[in-house]
Amino acid sequence: MWLGKAGTHLPLDPGFSVEGAWPLLDLGAWQRYLDRWSQKAGAAPISESKVGHVNVTFGTVSWAGRLWPDVGIDARVEGKQWLIRTRGRSIAGDLIRVQGEPGRLEGHLVHLVIPASSHPDAPAGAENHTPALAAQMPTMDLQVEHLTLPGGLEGHAHLVGTQEGAGVWHLQTLTLVSQETQIQMEGVWQDQPKPQNHYQWDVKTEDLGNFLTGLGYPGLVARGNGEGHGHIQWPGALEDFSLTGVSGHASLNLKDGQFSKVQTGGLGRLISLFSLQTLPRRITLDFNDVFSAGFAFDHLTADLALDHSRLDTRDFEMAGPAAHVKLFGKVDLANETSDLTAQVAPSVEDSVTLASTVVGGPVVGAASWVLQKILGNPFDQALSYAYTIQGPWDDPRIQSVGHP
Repeated sequence: MWLGKAGTHLPLDPGFSVEGAWPLLDLGAWQRYLDRWSQKAGAAPISESKVGHVNVTFGTVSWAGRLWPDVGIDARVEGKQWLIRTRGRSIAGDLIRVQGEPGRLEGHLVHLVIPASSHPDAPAGAENHTPALAAQMPTMDLQVEHLTLPGGLEGHAHLVGTQEGAGVWHLQTLTLVSQETQIQMEGVWQDQPKPQNHYQWDVKTEDLGNFLTGLGYPGLVARGNGEGHGHIQWPGALEDFSLTGVSGHASLNLKDGQFSKVQTGGLGRLISLFSLQTLPRRITLDFNDVFSAGFAFDHLTADLALDHSRLDTRDFEMAGPAAHVKLFGKVDLANETSDLTAQVAPSVEDSVTLASTVVGGPVVGAASWVLQKILGNPFDQALSYAYTIQGPWDDPRIQSVGHP
């Protein structure tokens, strides 16, 4: 069978062949058709079809809520496996699909470019088809030499997953290594006793700003390096991920970065909240130089817990040349509200030591420096202040509660 313009030769492969070009392939529609086919009584497995060769170039493939341009497929059957060669701007490389239930998928791709979602506001799993099951996932071993994420992050990726049976698919490893960042995940997707996903993750980066830009969040942080780790889980299938259903934990340890000025968008406003950029506009003390231009930190640590869009900040602490900040409380990510307490201590150590040296001489200056180290910097403690930050992110109520 020829798609598009008529071909000039007959296919040489035995069995039924599909060749040519077609402007659009809607894999979601095909999935719905296959779902209905499999539910018919007495229907032969689709793997037993007589198709022996497929060589088609599609102008666009619609799949997983994304539009994949220029996808070519040259696939043929050898024994009980499909040998698949892909080509085009979106994907290029070789795959082997071993038939069976659930079978096995192996491959080495030269490049894979994941496009942005064509419906970014639609919830995950919103497409109308039968929910996927972990029991249907094949054992997988895929390598991608050049993976490009929608935000532009590029790197080498490797995915290994094992079908364990009894409705359990084990993600043994998913790694992404870029020039400045390494990401690693592992975990389990299970159907029983309740459908659930649970994964552990680790991230190390030499440039936090570039990493966030590559994920599609530019202009939030400049520079920065460090690491983070934690776990994440949500009920349902892999595609059912949503902010209201996800829970997890994260620990962060970052150094030598600077928050950018107030940003729009959900994540931008959240970072503005945590970097206290609303303080200078709402309090009498002048912290304008400290926070409004973007807080520069030498060190930032945080322990965060997420429970169905409610973020609990534990031990969030950042220190920089201008101030030392502690932040704790809760943030509602779904409703974009907060109930936080911030403790801010302007850094005066260097200025006090310098003043002591000028006024009292080097001996007094040295004594002042030693006293600060022994007593845990009493000058900063004396000048520290506490504030509550409550209400919507766009218009929070900020009140001074005195010294902590």
